[in-house]
Amino acid sequence: AIALASLQASAALVTSRAALGGTETLTWGQLGADDGSGNPIATVPALVTTSTNASASVGSSAGELYRFDEGGLSFAGDFANGDQLLGTFGAGGSITIDFETLLSRIGAQVQALDEGPFTAILEVYDDAHVLLESQQIDGSFSLLNRGTALFLGVARAAVDIDYVVFRLSSNLDLFINDVSISRERGQTVPEPASLALVLLAAALATRRRQQR
Repeated sequence: AIALASLQASAALVTSRAALGGTETLTWGQLGADDGSGNPIATVPALVTTSTNASASVGSSAGELYRFDEGGLSFAGDFANGDQLLGTFGAGGSITIDFETLLSRIGAQVQALDEGPFTAILEVYDDAHVLLESQQIDGSFSLLNRGTALFLGVARAAVDIDYVVFRLSSNLDLFINDVSISRERGQTVPEPASLALVLLAAALATRRRQQR
């Protein structure tokens, strides 16, 4: 019971959109269509709204962001065909999303611009600019793997996420698709390895009680 309570009080890496259990979505089509021009979004940071009309802003450490659609006029990657994408496209740097109200869960699929291995990193901060945690996942981009872009998310028991930063190792260019979020307080979602540790701890605790 102690081990389980400790896990639920912290946070968990989430690697699928279904497991995240988002209740709102932030999509990028509101920032303009993919017209194939390769021109950056006119204003960065840009104001956006979620599917429930909650406000947020999105910016980049490089000062530029670009809109493409998977399988559209000029983008072919590992996302599902038609996904609305936002990325850095040659500018490098990170993508920061700042929300008007606090979150408990957030995640999106991520991909490097260039083929090859990469490490995707998601940093979450509170409203005092304190880093709450950093989660990462290793992946590899190949044009042969359409529809397999990695999902990188964080689920916290507390509703304390004010803004997040998506970035790749070595300052590689990155793209993300729809962002799933939730503002609901609740238990974190342990990955299989973490869940196995919890179950092992619970079994050991039960065995000790039985031996007393």
